[in-house]
Amino acid sequence: MSSTSELVVEIKTDSAEMTREVAKDISAILRPKDTVILTGDLGAGKTQFVKGVATALHVKDSVVSPTFIIGAIYEGDLKLIHIDAYRLDSLYEVLDLGLDDEFLDSICLIEWGNKIADFVENVFLTVVFGFGEVENERLLKVYCHDQNRLDDVKKVMVDGLYFSRKEKEISK
Repeated sequence: MSSTSELVVEIKTDSAEMTREVAKDISAILRPKDTVILTGDLGAGKTQFVKGVATALHVKDSVVSPTFIIGAIYEGDLKLIHIDAYRLDSLYEVLDLGLDDEFLDSICLIEWGNKIADFVENVFLTVVFGFGEVENERLLKVYCHDQNRLDDVKKVMVDGLYFSRKEKEISK
């Protein structure tokens, strides 16, 4: 993983649906070979985020947390690899998944990816999930690891889809 990263935005969501909407927005800038590391508190929305990306990619299968199967591959507009690294402890366990060839034309989302981030190539974003101060509130911090695409991330997250939609909701 790139040693340089920049915090692009901090977002508060107040429902699983809103977390999925943020993920849909981020999906607009994901490309084949991109990896997104999802880390943070247990139950804070990592799988909901994956569901949002899957919806944006028109995945028809139901997305579930792959904690016990470690990884799942979903077909959509782009192939989506969903890995749960919670039970992984080494590079060898990552390699044993046999997904090397799958990464070439896929987007990869890794829950608990901080555990294996040093072994993963093409990390584009890290999203850190936490609990807010009120019930159902979640805090998402989005970090970009690709300085060449930082403007794209800022455009979508800061100037674009997420905040313009939120402003429309507030003005209703």
